[in-house]
Amino acid sequence: MPHRSLPLLAGLLGLAVAAPACESPPPPEAKPKPTAEPGMATGEDAARVRPAPRVAPGPVPDGPRIADVVVEPDPPLAVEDVRARVVLEGGGDASALDVDFEWSVNGRQVYGRTRDTLPAGNYRRGDVIAVKVQVADADGRTAAVERGGLVVANASPRILTDFASPRFRSFDGLRIEAEDPDGDPLTYAMESPPPGFSIERESGRIRVRKGKYPGGVYETRIVVRDPHGGEAAVSVPISMTIGEEAKVEEKTTSAERRVSDMDDAEHEKRYADTAERIEKMTDEELDRFVKEREAADR
Repeated sequence: MPHRSLPLLAGLLGLAVAAPACESPPPPEAKPKPTAEPGMATGEDAARVRPAPRVAPGPVPDGPRIADVVVEPDPPLAVEDVRARVVLEGGGDASALDVDFEWSVNGRQVYGRTRDTLPAGNYRRGDVIAVKVQVADADGRTAAVERGGLVVANASPRILTDFASPRFRSFDGLRIEAEDPDGDPLTYAMESPPPGFSIERESGRIRVRKGKYPGGVYETRIVVRDPHGGEAAVSVPISMTIGEEAKVEEKTTSAERRVSDMDDAEHEKRYADTAERIEKMTDEELDRFVKEREAADR
């Protein structure tokens, strides 16, 4: 019994020893999931989520561009205001921009002048004007350009005598009235004058030498010049009859005393006496005096 129990015990022990070999193998190790980058879908999510399409960046809008700065008048004159106008590329509207102007004369800035106009009185003939213009849009983008080399030109003289005035009667002793904007001295000349006519070069006073001349209408040109090439001229048709003084109008009143009958001294004295009388007149006397003169001129 004991001998038969040994094999049985051994068999039991063998079974016990072999039993671990009959256990099921361990499950395979799970593979690690791939690490997703931030913002990326993985697994089943990747199949459901489509990546957003990439949009190409649009062009950045350009700031303002100045095509030109127009200055008028060109060339500038000492007696006129100078104005600057901004022209944008593409014909844009400059009024929608913030525009600053910086004026200078002979290289020196004219302080306090930041608008589009530089008034007369800040320059004279021969000065050089420059203007710097800067524009800015609502986004703060700016553009600037400078226009320089604007030389102030000579201003031509002007003739003030009105030969068409109904009060005009005679030429002899008449002084041509003219002015020069730059204050230059003037000289006077007559082109194609009637016979016996002359004009004093410095004073502009016309002289008519009395005598019997052929009648007719003479197209005379009176010219006033300054020393810098500027001139003004007016054409005056002068009508002459034989033995009479030349007149613009043929009709004259018999009560009117002609200037040709007076010398310069007498004429100046008569003018001064009349002016003194007018200064001493009351308002009523002055009104009566004016009406009497108007009646005499009719």
